[in-house]
Amino acid sequence: MVTMTSPDKVSFENPSAVSHRPRIVNRIMGTILAVRTGVHRLVHIKTDEGGAMDLQLDERMFDPLPSDFIAVGQRVLIAVDADRVNLMPRCSRTLMSDNEWLGRVVLVEHDPSLVTVKIRGQQVTLKSANAGPSLSSGWCAWDQVIVSIAPNAVRIMPIGSCTRLRRRLLTELGVPSLIRPAK
Repeated sequence: MVTMTSPDKVSFENPSAVSHRPRIVNRIMGTILAVRTGVHRLVHIKTDEGGAMDLQLDERMFDPLPSDFIAVGQRVLIAVDADRVNLMPRCSRTLMSDNEWLGRVVLVEHDPSLVTVKIRGQQVTLKSANAGPSLSSGWCAWDQVIVSIAPNAVRIMPIGSCTRLRRRLLTELGVPSLIRPAK
């Protein structure tokens, strides 16, 4: 995970008010291993750190459309604002939907609304500036949480082309009809 910051951000509720907390963006690089189409596109991504994530995307949020570059073997950069990473206490829900994972709080910053969480069983760490419903005691390290990201909060961008990797993945999956001969 790489985190980017910018010096200040404008509040959407009050555009004249400027928060001095930096804008934090979670960035994850990886390779697309599988794609499922439907109302929302679902992609299975193997991250560079060794994790694997199923991400649901809202295609209306993209220009160009993801169908132009989302394919098996494509290297991508996923960006999610920390304000759009929602945390909920684990006891509040038992079933998870798309873009929801079990997580554990690993760090609570001096500003208690800024929390670092790790997705359980994955090598994926995210920062959240949206701590969810107000807790009487706030978050503390080792709290179990549900990490949720709305499909329209996920931005995905291609990184170069991986035609060699795409050919190898398709061969291993046993789909020879989709393999184009090398030019």
